[in-house]
Amino acid sequence: MPDPRLIALDWGTSNLRARLLGDGGACLEERTAGCGVMAVPAGGFNAALIDVCGDWLRAHAVPLLASGMVGSRQGWMEAPYLACPAGPASAATALTLVAVDAGPLSAKRTLHVVPGLCWQDPNGVADVMRGEETQVWGAGVAAGGLCVLPGTHSKWVWTDPAGRIAGFRTFMTGELYSLLCQHSILGRLMDPAAGEDLASFDAGVRRGLGGSAVATHAIFAARTAG
Repeated sequence: MPDPRLIALDWGTSNLRARLLGDGGACLEERTAGCGVMAVPAGGFNAALIDVCGDWLRAHAVPLLASGMVGSRQGWMEAPYLACPAGPASAATALTLVAVDAGPLSAKRTLHVVPGLCWQDPNGVADVMRGEETQVWGAGVAAGGLCVLPGTHSKWVWTDPAGRIAGFRTFMTGELYSLLCQHSILGRLMDPAAGEDLASFDAGVRRGLGGSAVATHAIFAARTAG
């Protein structure tokens, strides 16, 4: 196996994804465990990390870097938010350091936690992210570009001419969809075996692009359209 250069952790609310990286960011080995921040008991983060990749820590004297909710108030140690605009260089100067005990006969290690980002839109509404900023930087989003990260809480991220994250907005798309499916009258109309209806999806996208600001009415229209 090529020489490892970095142990990278994507430690979110539900899962911990650990990757052993080589030259150029090549993934040499990858592991995933369900020990996300909400599943780790108080004082249990060190043990959770060792369970997932303790052998890597003992075998490879390489930096250990983590992003995501592990740096939140509910995580291992809070990493203060970094204000936008922000890029990898500014984040590198604001890492939060956490001591890691890798076990008997092992030297103490240091976990470097990437700060999340905060941004306030022109109307004074605040927004935050943890973990997505690292994904945007790693994806090499073009300067002056737009990156959309779908998910439970979807992020729309804008970069400035210098390639830094200039601002972003969060939308509770996945979570809202789950709530509608499980706890609303719309869920009774859904047939999981019916498959995808791309024409209806396209119609919904066009309605959204039209700038409709009456979201709750538009949601109900999904029922009346049937």
